[in-house]
Amino acid sequence: MAEAPSSSHDGGRPAVGRAAVLAGAVAATIATFLYRFLTVEFTNDHFVHLSRGWQILQGEVPVRDFFDPGMLLQYYTSTAALILSGHNLFGEAVVTCLFIAAGAGLTFVAAARLSRSWWIAAAATLLVALSTPRLYNYPKMFFYVLALVAGWHYATRPTRGRLAGLALTTAVAFLYRHDHGVYIGVSTVALLAVAHWPAWGTAAARVGEYALAILLLLVPFLVFVQATAGLPRYVRGISPQADRALSLQLNRLPFRIDTRAPLVVVRRASDRRVNLRWAEGIDQTDRWRLEAEYGLRRPNEDGSTWSYVLTDVSRAGIAAVVDDPLVADTHGIDRAGRRIDLDETWVVRLRRAVRSCACGCCRASSRRPTPWPGGTT
Repeated sequence: MAEAPSSSHDGGRPAVGRAAVLAGAVAATIATFLYRFLTVEFTNDHFVHLSRGWQILQGEVPVRDFFDPGMLLQYYTSTAALILSGHNLFGEAVVTCLFIAAGAGLTFVAAARLSRSWWIAAAATLLVALSTPRLYNYPKMFFYVLALVAGWHYATRPTRGRLAGLALTTAVAFLYRHDHGVYIGVSTVALLAVAHWPAWGTAAARVGEYALAILLLLVPFLVFVQATAGLPRYVRGISPQADRALSLQLNRLPFRIDTRAPLVVVRRASDRRVNLRWAEGIDQTDRWRLEAEYGLRRPNEDGSTWSYVLTDVSRAGIAAVVDDPLVADTHGIDRAGRRIDLDETWVVRLRRAVRSCACGCCRASSRRPTPWPGGTT
């Protein structure tokens, strides 16, 4: 099968040139790395493999000295990052962000080749970058896209060299986490069957070569496991994780259709609650009086502070609250600007604005005079 030339057309759309693909991939990689590095956040799950990387620094060996559920290379990647950064989190941040950034660059390559559109490739890459996957998931963000690109190259020209590249991708992904290699391997077998259809003999031969290449690449790992814990014991140890990864799950859709309900419903946003700390010595009677005077509704005591819903959010109403000598302090109010100042997401603000607009329209409709039966108001 000959490789499709870069100038070929599909539906009248020319393919994106190699220079444009390379430039887009480099730009996507750099931009994604800067974005993720400037927003680095390590979650608790990240320290599962990072702590085992630290154990390796202390002289321990995976499988032999501690349980390894199949993430050997991810441990050693963290170990190398710790060594290069002087045993701090800087190296881990750089490595994980680099893998994710490289995955974004490969996404641009795959999307550009498949869609033959620079804009579609840029949009797909932007979605990948803005999805902000957790940093410990960097093997997923890199190896699956790498397998797509390697599979595309093989499909355009099915040589044994490109088949070896697919086998190498699968083996390395397997050593980062075993199920990654399994998923990529199953998908690659399907690719080989489709790429060589209907020549089933050729397809079977290529699947055999692919499997043999993976086995040869994994021989050092298998020898290592057999020399430390033994392959049967290792397989028994990871079988619970394998069962969860390979078991078939049929999930019910998390919604139901109710034909009696409105097509679109905007839920009421949560209350805009502000906190007040009353002056020391204020008694309950004075507090009740001030709550009624300033329109402080739904009081909720939290230690020395009270949270309220303000019914009067005008500048004059808020000024009266913050300037009262019996109000010692406030939170959620811009005291200088005399306005509510709460950290709300844009979704909550949009819901509140839509609800306010809808309620205003309802109130306006309710004020219209009702026409008499004769047609006059």
